[in-house]
Amino acid sequence: MGMNTSKVMGDTTRKKRADIFKDIVDSLRNGSQTILQISKATDINWETVKNCLETLKTLSIIQEEEKNGKTFYFVDESKLIQTEENTLLGLPLTEDRKNATYGLFKRIIERWEKIRPDRKINKTFLHKILVKVVKNNDKDLKFPHGWYLFGECAVLQCDPMDCKEQPYQIGTEYDAKIDVVVTEYSQLSSTHELMQRQYTDEGNELYTLRLKISDKLLNKFTETSVHELKRSLKDFVFSFKKNEENEELLEYLNGFLSIVTRLINGLKLGELDDIRPVINETFMSIWELLATYNLYKSLVERGYYEKATIRKYYTLRMGNLKHIAESYLSALHDYCPPLLIPQEDPLRKLITPQAS
Repeated sequence: MGMNTSKVMGDTTRKKRADIFKDIVDSLRNGSQTILQISKATDINWETVKNCLETLKTLSIIQEEEKNGKTFYFVDESKLIQTEENTLLGLPLTEDRKNATYGLFKRIIERWEKIRPDRKINKTFLHKILVKVVKNNDKDLKFPHGWYLFGECAVLQCDPMDCKEQPYQIGTEYDAKIDVVVTEYSQLSSTHELMQRQYTDEGNELYTLRLKISDKLLNKFTETSVHELKRSLKDFVFSFKKNEENEELLEYLNGFLSIVTRLINGLKLGELDDIRPVINETFMSIWELLATYNLYKSLVERGYYEKATIRKYYTLRMGNLKHIAESYLSALHDYCPPLLIPQEDPLRKLITPQAS
């Protein structure tokens, strides 16, 4: 049976994850508006606008006032969060940190070109090398880095070509360590292998399992791979350590596991493979939630940011990502087959209307 996945994969009304809050705030900077007016101006559905406004209110960015029996919302310009253009979550970076990171990026590229002139360095390799070079050797906290979507990376985002254009220099202080890491990592054939190496070296089971699950979801299902997927998802849930701050995220993760388990148990292999892209998109929306939490947690624990400072950026992004994940979970749930309850099961009496 062929299944229509266009409602998730081809929905052009879905905004980019980072754009929803920005569009709402930009619209309100033109003047106070009701939820309906914001929805029409931004082409974002009413419920999403409502939920986003609640998040923005908790950050004191948005205020509300009553006019003629209607609630209008407006921006408190003094509370707007200033975001950096080239950093994760738009986090602020001091000029010293920015210059130091650019300088080290640039030096890594120069050393790579000397050691491996036959192969160009890509962004993932650049970030992984920087992290390993400064690992446990960043006492001055000059190079902010943490765990995010594809493992550990620098807060400052920069492609190799852009880094080469930067005027910053860092000298030869790190050359010996850079050369060792470049020699080691340049032997790896792909970014996939590189990520596996980092996750294994750091003993990070959660990220190792994420990679394994993504591999299963990117390839045609077989009976064996579906069985392995189900087992890996259970291990993945168990590997995400619960605490007071991330308890809500575990609900999203458990919800995804529940839906996928129901799909696996209720659909034929071909039917399941038809919606594999939808399962993958839903998983990635959940993973972005978990990875954003991991970034927040690792940056605070390493002392790169005060908790109160990064919390604003984290809350703003997470509010957006939760809405996205909920929409994907809802769409994926629509593919679940109806629950079949035997005639003799007592539960049937509870869900079957009785004649009056």
